Amino acid sequence: MNSKGLTRIKADYGIIADPKKSVHRNLLEYVNAIPAPLFDPNFPKLANCTFHDLCTVLKPPFGTDELLGLGLKFCIQEKVAKNEISNGIKKLGNSLQVAWNLALPEINNNAEPRTYNPKIYIPSEWIPEITSDEINIRLADFDSLLKQSIDANKNKRPQREYFNLHSNQRKLILVLKNHDDFIICETDKGLGACLIERVLYYKRVDSDHLSNVHVYTQVTEKEFNTLRQNAEKAIKKFILKIRTYIPAHEFTYLHRAYLADNKPLKRIAQFYILPKIHKTPWATRPVVSDSGSVTSYLSKWVDVQLSYIARKYILTFTQDSEDLRRTLQKMSPLPAGAFLFTTDANAMYTNIDPDHAISELQKWLPTLPGSNPYHTTHLLEALNLVMKNNLFQFANTYWKQISGVAMGTPSACQLATIYYGIHEHMFLIPKYKNNIPYIKRFIDDMIGVFLVYNNSDLKKWEEFKTNLPYGNLTWDTEKLSSTVNFLDLTIMVPETGSISTKTFQKKMNLYLYIPYTQHIRQHCSVASSTALFADTGFKTANGVTSSLLQTNFPIDLQTEATNHTY
Repeated sequence: MNSKGLTRIKADYGIIADPKKSVHRNLLEYVNAIPAPLFDPNFPKLANCTFHDLCTVLKPPFGTDELLGLGLKFCIQEKVAKNEISNGIKKLGNSLQVAWNLALPEINNNAEPRTYNPKIYIPSEWIPEITSDEINIRLADFDSLLKQSIDANKNKRPQREYFNLHSNQRKLILVLKNHDDFIICETDKGLGACLIERVLYYKRVDSDHLSNVHVYTQVTEKEFNTLRQNAEKAIKKFILKIRTYIPAHEFTYLHRAYLADNKPLKRIAQFYILPKIHKTPWATRPVVSDSGSVTSYLSKWVDVQLSYIARKYILTFTQDSEDLRRTLQKMSPLPAGAFLFTTDANAMYTNIDPDHAISELQKWLPTLPGSNPYHTTHLLEALNLVMKNNLFQFANTYWKQISGVAMGTPSACQLATIYYGIHEHMFLIPKYKNNIPYIKRFIDDMIGVFLVYNNSDLKKWEEFKTNLPYGNLTWDTEKLSSTVNFLDLTIMVPETGSISTKTFQKKMNLYLYIPYTQHIRQHCSVASSTALFADTGFKTANGVTSSLLQTNFPIDLQTEATNHTY
């Protein structure tokens, strides 16, 4: 039979039998080729299962959509639970003994008041010398009973457990994991998972970012290690210098991070990109995974200091879309002639000169109420250490960022917020206060209300756009409009001036809700329905239920989850 005939049979029946094999073998191979068998109640086919395919030459393996369509946060269930309890018992015992020691009157009465900030806290590895005999006895009994229970059930036939992935999906995970030609990554703005060829990924990293000699410089591995060591030495020296000027809990954090004998090992920061698939043609966002690096712990301390300043003194600061929505509602209704505008900065982090930013902060911080000159000096010195020592690795190459705000470091967002906030505070807001009754910014995205009554106001609008650049920063500004999209909101101002909002449905968002088959299924039903209800696009129980149907939640759990939500 010719190829056209075979193609027609495959289209009509979904299979082409091999005459050299038995009926049973042909049927078995056909069933195994189905990504999610419809006859298996544990693996129902999801209604929306897809991913962003950025491959240009290679074709993704069969069934990739069924796997990546579950989402990159899908929890994989192990077939047999691990009964390893010794480490858990040891940690529990130490935690109980520490708590008992801290509650002792002779310790508690003489101790200074303890301050705890979860953002800058590293757990102590202190093991108490004085222990409670009662705790030791009860813990030993508890440990013994647990082990007896485990031993008693060892020989019993375990209840049959199901994987929450089909056999083909489990095989595909290993294929993709060991496949050198593909990279799986998140997309920018949280628009879902994407698959891209490794060659193309590396090419875009180079052409879009690392080839820019004004921002990055490549170093040898030996030079890289020397730079890391020098940075850590400078940070240790700085911590010892400021120990008497900062609160005790802050010094404890920095001491545990850099000076203690059991300080955490410093990992090498890693560079990666997030494809901006919502752009045409798609672009990339550079990110440095800085967690646990040489500068990350100091950067967290800087971030705490800058966060307080940003929230209290930056008039345009907005925390998130919900915070923005609340402040907008307070402005409603707007007067006649009110229009909305949005503008976003071009490559904000790499276009902020750290020297200029620190110089502007040095002038502005002392003008704040109750500013402390020692605190200002130390904060700027720490900021300089973080910004000038952004060292990272990409694949088997080593790099140093020589210009712009250190990407990926915890304090980068607040520095960018405050840096441009100074320009807003000192120039934009005073100059255009009669035309801009409302202006807010989330890092590099700005939204505001501009009042237009005559041609003179239109000239001021054009003038305002020319005054947006600051330092090396430039901005792309949309036209004045009665409807804008900002963060995850669509904001509308009709002729009545009454402000209304709804969830902005991004065109490229895959909306992959958590499926029922994930490992923590008993909790995800309520969580998913609550999240859907929080989305203003789902205002009725039917809207929530219809979306839960796409994730294959059982009918009884759909009812329970929806009732809980409402």
